[in-house]
Amino acid sequence: MRATSILAAVAALVLVAGCTREAGEKAESTNARQPAAERRDCELNGLVMSSARTESDRLFAVPSLGGEFFELNPRTLRPFSGRRVKLKAHVGFAEISPSGRLLALASGDSSEVQVVDLERMRLRAHLELEAAGTLEAIAWVGENRLLALAPEVESNRILVVDLARGRAIRAQTLQGRVQQAKATGGGLAVLLAPPERIGPSTFALVDREGRVCSIRLPEILSGTEGGPSETDAEETPVRQRTPGLALDRVGSRAFVIDAGLRIAAIDLARLRASYHSPSEPVSLWGRFGDWLEPEATAKLLQGPERQAVYLGRDMIAVSGVGYRVEGEEVESEPAGLRLIDAREWKVETVDTETSFLYKAGDTLFATVEATESKGGRLRAYDVDGDLRFELAASGPLWVSESAAGYVYISESEGRRYRRVDPASGRVRRVETETELWLIGDLALGS
Repeated sequence: MRATSILAAVAALVLVAGCTREAGEKAESTNARQPAAERRDCELNGLVMSSARTESDRLFAVPSLGGEFFELNPRTLRPFSGRRVKLKAHVGFAEISPSGRLLALASGDSSEVQVVDLERMRLRAHLELEAAGTLEAIAWVGENRLLALAPEVESNRILVVDLARGRAIRAQTLQGRVQQAKATGGGLAVLLAPPERIGPSTFALVDREGRVCSIRLPEILSGTEGGPSETDAEETPVRQRTPGLALDRVGSRAFVIDAGLRIAAIDLARLRASYHSPSEPVSLWGRFGDWLEPEATAKLLQGPERQAVYLGRDMIAVSGVGYRVEGEEVESEPAGLRLIDAREWKVETVDTETSFLYKAGDTLFATVEATESKGGRLRAYDVDGDLRFELAASGPLWVSESAAGYVYISESEGRRYRRVDPASGRVRRVETETELWLIGDLALGS
């Protein structure tokens, strides 16, 4: 399972000369759309939002120990006979090029990027980028150009990588640390928080030239603060707040959603934000908000972390967890599943048990984590929130990948999967020859 960090990466305000737009006075908290704040002009070159890719009929894999890259039969999960690509670095995540011919594989423990030619099944490039840390995100901005986002100790670097030259041709600095970053189809969308504290968020767009434009979101708080310092090693409260970020690539919009369901809806063409507060009982979401204001005597790591997924037709799914640590024990409480109508600004509670979301095609998969008394469950919903089917196991269940119209459900660390047809709900158990990381529609950003 892709582990969610307890102390989610936080970020800082973007400082780019001549490009920063800041929201002005806060809009009043109402359910209606608010007028956009004043901002300064900011030009981006070639930034476009592309719609989601159609589902691929190809499924690839990298062994858990790394070393090579190859294609699998989507029905059996057996490797096709044919060429295997020898890799020179570990793989952390992947991004496919606009044509679907090239695949960039970013390392999970360095700033290396490997580019595989999927038609010829050969390694086209192995890039060792000049960055102090590992890569947080990569994005194709042309068939021969990549953006790479590398968080560093006191700042972040945006690298513009030219495959023809085999190196980064430009670098841009973003102060602070990255909280979330997503490829837009023509650039990067980055959500930032102030360094070392909880405060107003910043939303930034990066174009194909590495230029950045940003807007400050004073009503959406994010970040991490507290904890032991170099001068005071005593246990002190550590608080975090991580909003969800969803992109509507067709409508050229972004949505930043905090734990209290305060929403910043951002027009990406004009980079202007409006704020909305769909009505919702405080029983669940408000409880997480209380965790952000703990008693002075509490010595716990605490706070909410949200995930947001745009479903299409103005619908957004939101889930997540709230973390609490006492001593050496980590406790988490699911946020449940909410569906938000971004046209009418209404919210519907679907369940109170979901903690993580995956979208595969027109199906939303919601993970209910296993507990001491219950096994894991995975629920499949349509975009209107109607339950299509549910899977259960004695241990955890999660979505590993999707390809060729199938979704692959992992039951445990290892080689066993359930191959699910989302349209019919039919399930078949399949097993790989060795432990693999599957690379399909989810990893490729479809």
